[in-house]
Order: sequence, then C-alpha cells, then structure tokens
Amino acid sequence: MKSLVSALGVLCFSLSAMATPATLRSKGAVGDGVTDDRAAIEKALKDAAGTPLDGEGLTYAVQGTVSVSVDVDLRNVILKQTQGSWDASPYIRSAASQETPQVKPAEALTKMVKGLPWLRYDGVATYPEDPVVTGDDLKALREMLNLRTLFIHGRENQPVSIRLEKVQVLRGHHADAGMHSNSAGLYLVDASPVTLTDIEITGDGKGAGLFVHRCRKVRMDRLNIHDILWAPYRGDMEFTAAVLGGDFGWNNSPIYDFDERAGRFMRVRVQEQLTGMTIGSSDDVEITNSRIERIGTKVDGKFLPWQADGVTVSGVKNLVMRDCVITSTWEGIDLTGQGVDGFVQENIRISDSFAYGFKYAHPQKNGKVINCVSEHAAYRSFTIGAECENIEFIHCVARETGSKNYWRREGRERNGIYGFELGFQEDASPQNITFKDCRAENVAFPTTMECGFGTSDRAAKPELNIRLIHPKVVGATLRAVDGFRVVEEAP
Repeated sequence: MKSLVSALGVLCFSLSAMATPATLRSKGAVGDGVTDDRAAIEKALKDAAGTPLDGEGLTYAVQGTVSVSVDVDLRNVILKQTQGSWDASPYIRSAASQETPQVKPAEALTKMVKGLPWLRYDGVATYPEDPVVTGDDLKALREMLNLRTLFIHGRENQPVSIRLEKVQVLRGHHADAGMHSNSAGLYLVDASPVTLTDIEITGDGKGAGLFVHRCRKVRMDRLNIHDILWAPYRGDMEFTAAVLGGDFGWNNSPIYDFDERAGRFMRVRVQEQLTGMTIGSSDDVEITNSRIERIGTKVDGKFLPWQADGVTVSGVKNLVMRDCVITSTWEGIDLTGQGVDGFVQENIRISDSFAYGFKYAHPQKNGKVINCVSEHAAYRSFTIGAECENIEFIHCVARETGSKNYWRREGRERNGIYGFELGFQEDASPQNITFKDCRAENVAFPTTMECGFGTSDRAAKPELNIRLIHPKVVGATLRAVDGFRVVEEAP
C-alpha cells in the first residue's frame, strides 16, 4: 500500500510539472526590463522547441532581433526593444542639394519642384556626393534596417508552429529605425498553424507592427496594434504639410531609401513606410475582435496618419476579418499586389483614414463585405479596382466622406471624393460586382462628398453584371449616383 501511495505521489508530481510551463527566468533570462535578454530568450525558445514558455508577465529588454526557427509556444511576456536608430546624415549629403539628380529610368523624373525631384513610382534618384556605406557602418546600418523584435521563421516546405498568448511587443522610441519592407515588432514567416491571442504591439519605427508571410492556418484574435510612428532617416528633410500636400499632392514627395545592391542611399517616391499589419502569400487567415489605431508620422509637430496603412494584404487565399476597428491610418484596409482570392469582411469599422477606408486594388475576387462602415475617409470610403470580380457589398456605409479636406483643391469642381467608387481601366473592367442596401451619407459635412456612388458609363454593359441595388445617398454635391444603373429590386 505504501508503495502504491508513493507511486501515485510521484505521478501527481510529474503531471503537475508537465502542466506548469517553464519560465524564461528559469532558462536564464532576467526580466528586469533593463538587462539585455535577447540571447537568453533566443536560447530558451530554441531549447523549448515548442513546449510552453511563460514570461510571468515581466518585461524583458531586447537589443536587436530574437531570431528562432523552431516551434514556439510563448505566453505572458513583454518584449521591450532597446536598440537605437542610426545616423544616416553622413551618407545623404545631398539632402539640401538643389541640383537635378541622375534618375533611372530618365523618364521617371517628372519635374523638379523647389529643387526636389518629383519621381514616378519606378524612379530612383542618385547624387554624386552621397558615398557608399562600408565597414562597421554598413554592419550597424543593416542591423537597424532589419530590426525584428521577435522573428520566428521556418522553411517553405518545413513550417514551424506558433502559439503566442498575452504577448506585448514594445518596438522602441526611434521612429526612423527599421525599413518599410524588412522590419516589424513581430515577424512570422513559413509557419503553420499560427495562433495569436491577446497580442499588443506598439512603439515606433518603420516596417510593420505585425508581419505574416507564407503562413497557413492563421488565427488571430484580440490583437491591439496602436500608436506607431515612422520618420525619415536622420539627415533627410522634414517636410511641412504645405509642401507634402500643396507641392507634391501627398503622394509624390521624395524620400531616402537604402539600396542594398548599390550600397548607398537613394531618393525614391514616398510609398507606405509603415503598416499596422502586413499579410502576404498566406492561406486560411482569420482576424477577429482586433483593433489597429493611430499608425502614422509627425508633420509640423503633430500626428498625421500619412503613408501608414492599417492592414495591407497581398497574395492571400481565404481571408476572414470580423468585428475589427481601425482608426487614424493612411488606408484602413488595403487589399493590393497579388490580390486576395476568397474573402469575407464583416462588422468592420474604419474611421479617420487619410486616403481610403476600404481599398480593393488589383485582382481581388470572390469576396463578401458585410455590415462594414467607413467614417471620415478623406478621399474615398470604398474604392474597388478594375481587375476585381465576384464581390458583394451588403449593408455597407460610407459616412462623412471628405470631411478631413486633405484632397480638395481650390478652383477644382471635381476632386474625386466619392463614398463608393468602382474603377475601370482601358484594358480592364470589373465583373460581377454587387452593392446591395449600401449607403453614402454626409450629414454633418454636406459639402465635402461629390458623389455617393461613382463609376464609368461602361458599368451599364449587361455582360459585366454590375448591380447597384437599393442605394441611399445623402449630401452629395454633384451627383448621388454617377455611371451606375440602379436596380430597384434584386432579381
């Protein structure tokens, strides 16, 4: 009997040990928010290889990137990025130059504006006085450009599994750190399945709060990505709103970017430098009950949601977004690039977008957008591109479009400010697009939206199957409906 009791005691102890996750501190991390725990966390995750690790709710300072290529199960942890930025000014001596740069391709230089190049999307401008970055400076620069506080990556044919719960990432206080295409607070590549629950990401720097690439079976619930700023590299010019909007139309000002192949900084046309979340080349992705708020930069000393999207999605199959809030971003949700095939967006509220609320560029197809609202989008609340097909918009609302007044030009009768816009191109037409019981309403700002529902007259071609069913428009200054053939009842 005594032997049986002893055996049961050992068994209970073993089960208890198995049920209690190891802690990061038990694996050598300190967790005081000051000591650099990067190497200790990296080793702990590698050694755990997917067994649970608990951070005990403590703050762990991280200088640089925690990079692992194993299964990860991590919870109750705060990761605080402590790496600084990098002074690029010795390598962008041309910042104050008024001379015309060398531009490739040559035709990409549209014009010079007050000594600055107005570049086409593919233009690259170089100056002879800007030196190549070498040696220790190049090493330090690369560390800054590729900053990923937590980087979990498998292989394309050998994905790792990821489970993160109650994880907070503090990206730091250097808005000029990172690179728009390489940096993130949380960077996930080649993983399946991925489960993220109660994740908070904040703090400054270029890139993304959360970056997901080549992942499958992704479930993200209760994300809170907020208050992230980007800034030009140190030494670059800081433009005023008058220059950005008045001289360059908000979309065409030059900015320095680092060209790895050339080893030097070059000027390009500004494009989104930051996103709350980027998802690319992935399959079976669900985002629920999440918030993305205040993603932008500072202009004239004030926050401005300029060139910083809420969510960017490209090359994804089977996307679901439900019950989410996005506010104060450049574009709320941007489906772009290689497109999304098969998506549902439901009960999403986007507000205070600098440009677009909901954007569907390039070949988006097979989607439903249900009970979604865009409020106070400065340019267009919903915009759908010419390559889109098989998309239904049901009970969607564009509210107070154009109220921010960023895109109005004095003397212009039309500025293209629409509640819903369906685009056409010379060689492309959208097909099988339905708007049912949708509303474009400007009540508080009755003079800022030009058109409630706008498209080309080509939309009336029956073979395109474009339907506008039971629309409601309040407060359009030019036309309530332009180009659409309104259907009173669905067939």
